[in-house]
Amino acid sequence: MYSLDHFIATPPLSAIFSLLLITGCDALGLICLPFLGMKKPAYNEWQRWQAPVVGAMILGIILYPLALYGITTILFMRSFATACMLLGAWQLVKLITGFIKSRRVYLAPFDLRQLSNNGWNILLLGIFGGMFLVAFGPVTDADSLDYHMGIPIALLNHGGMPVVPEWFSGRLAGNGEVLNALGLSIGAEQFGSLMQFSGILSITGLLLFAESADENSDPVSAQRKRTFIAVAVISAPVILGLISPKPQLLPIAMTTLAFALLLLPSRRQLTRKQAVAGFTLICLLVMYASQTKLTYMLGGGIIGMLAIIRMAKQKLFLPAIFIASTSAVLILLPPVIWKHIHFNAGFIQALTRPLPGDLPGTNSFEAYLRAFRDADMPFPLSLLLPSGFGTLTTVIGMGLLLLVTIRPKRDPWLLTGIGMAIVVAVTAALLGPKTSRSYLEPFFWLAIVVALQPSPNFIYNSKLFKLPFLAQALITLLLCIYGIITLFPGAITPELRVRVMNQSANGYTILRWADSVLPSNAVLLNTHRSMALSPRNAINYDWSTYVDLTKKESSTYFKQLRDKKVTHVIITGPPPHDLGKLTVCITSVFAGPFYGHLATRNPVNRGKLYEAWIYHFDASKLPDPIN
Repeated sequence: MYSLDHFIATPPLSAIFSLLLITGCDALGLICLPFLGMKKPAYNEWQRWQAPVVGAMILGIILYPLALYGITTILFMRSFATACMLLGAWQLVKLITGFIKSRRVYLAPFDLRQLSNNGWNILLLGIFGGMFLVAFGPVTDADSLDYHMGIPIALLNHGGMPVVPEWFSGRLAGNGEVLNALGLSIGAEQFGSLMQFSGILSITGLLLFAESADENSDPVSAQRKRTFIAVAVISAPVILGLISPKPQLLPIAMTTLAFALLLLPSRRQLTRKQAVAGFTLICLLVMYASQTKLTYMLGGGIIGMLAIIRMAKQKLFLPAIFIASTSAVLILLPPVIWKHIHFNAGFIQALTRPLPGDLPGTNSFEAYLRAFRDADMPFPLSLLLPSGFGTLTTVIGMGLLLLVTIRPKRDPWLLTGIGMAIVVAVTAALLGPKTSRSYLEPFFWLAIVVALQPSPNFIYNSKLFKLPFLAQALITLLLCIYGIITLFPGAITPELRVRVMNQSANGYTILRWADSVLPSNAVLLNTHRSMALSPRNAINYDWSTYVDLTKKESSTYFKQLRDKKVTHVIITGPPPHDLGKLTVCITSVFAGPFYGHLATRNPVNRGKLYEAWIYHFDASKLPDPIN
């Protein structure tokens, strides 16, 4: 089984399984939270909102090393997922029986009575509910159809993390893809998206219910202020674009929770036992996030160092070093060893580079990643405004205006938090891609600082100031409604899923056609990005863009094509087709042309027709590279 379609339970079972899995994460998090320095929380406390994130983290800490060592067979993953679903079913029963007994209006950690007092609360609930339903749509975004779901499929087929030197984007995979594989093992297509939604759940809980640094503030006024901040933050259009299996919101939620654990007033004066447990949670959060995406190693490292300093001030330096070292051995060391073995990478390089090792083309690929931009709008204006309707979900938007309200006064904790966020943002600007999602982490951190400020600022009472936030919230709510209309039906029936995929998943029609014509034993050289939709065992064509096919450096990848005995190649666009030095391997047309259309989530970017051809491919004719 190679295509995403082969790993999906028949709708609506896939959505039901996904819901049970994420509820299982919630139950696991609730079980573990008291052991990590958190009291057993009530529904209206910020701790309650962290349970799904902590549960997903625990699952990942267990499964990622097992995947690296080739223990995660599909039978093992199905058994593990089934156990998690049973835990989720038990949690749902508890929630339902609790509702019946208390007759209180709860939905997960939401108390709907608290969130429906005024217009901002209604907006918050509408956007939140819209994102939740959008998360139940099929997987359609380009990155997920490339490696966020492609690598999990390969993992389940191989029984462990696949070694794919030629699939450059696939080598970016981390522990987030292992959790996606857990969902796919039982056909839970939407589990990855629901995990990212749980990240927004976590951050919103911190914004809404975390205590203020000012004990004398009016509770009603403070709560209205926090609701306003929460709407301004989660209405950022880029967040809606990240409600997918792309593991980004979940690790950001982890570093943001660790950030909050340093700054929250209730966490500043802890007993020795509470401090040790809380430090353990911080270490697990930041180290796990760094192995989801290396982008979060900087922020996590800064939080970890400050946490150690705080432990040292409580005369707990040695326990802190022991906990940090143990966490590093459990979380950081396994992937470093795996990369060292399979890519001949040094240990420091394996820890700090996206594509460690000395394989040809990887430096050029990393340079491409650093230079990537979502739109043509000049930076940093591109964080605030889209260049057009086609890039609407690539901006943070009006929420950035919250930063002008920062008034930490002389609170050293909040000043430290501001400094941490600035360091991460500046480093991202200097070394990272100029995309809004690269700045979500410091944006969320600064929003928490605003929420914790000692007193509400006069600006929250300004109707003129609130107007752009209201406009953005309404636009995001409309985008959510559109997403529900166009994506959510795919979770209901198989026929509707096919319709949604044809409309919104680029390459779906092309690769379904390939499935209908290719022999079952075909090995496909796939020049289309949507590797997760490939109907046969496929070799990615990523490397060719970054490697000179006329030089000896290409021999590594030519060997992959020979060893895997590629038999066919799929090419998009009109003939004549030129694959450079590989063109000699194309012997004859196997099938085509077939006409597909450009399909995306954004209706503005849809509609363009393009051709697809399948050729016979004789890998034995690969030329010897020129020295």
